[in-house]
Amino acid sequence: PVRRDAARAFFEERAIEGSTFLVAPGSGALHHMSSLAMVIWRQFAQANIVDEILVLLVAAFPDEAAGKIEDDLDDLVAGLRQMGLLVPAAMETPLN
Repeated sequence: PVRRDAARAFFEERAIEGSTFLVAPGSGALHHMSSLAMVIWRQFAQANIVDEILVLLVAAFPDEAAGKIEDDLDDLVAGLRQMGLLVPAAMETPLN
């Protein structure tokens, strides 16, 4: 099955002392993001699906086992969803 997720576009990206954070609107909560997590989050912001991102990552890291990359991507997606940074696209709603 195709898994489509959407990055919550209303989170602001902020660089602080060489680290990248996503800042939640309203609360101002900071979510530290690794470089790779930000690349993946931005792919979701461009409306890519998990399976497309997996293909990109497998091509970018040919020495890694594809199954490990898929497991790591699934873990990241689950973590982003848990933090409220990523939602299934069908659930994405406008701010108004």
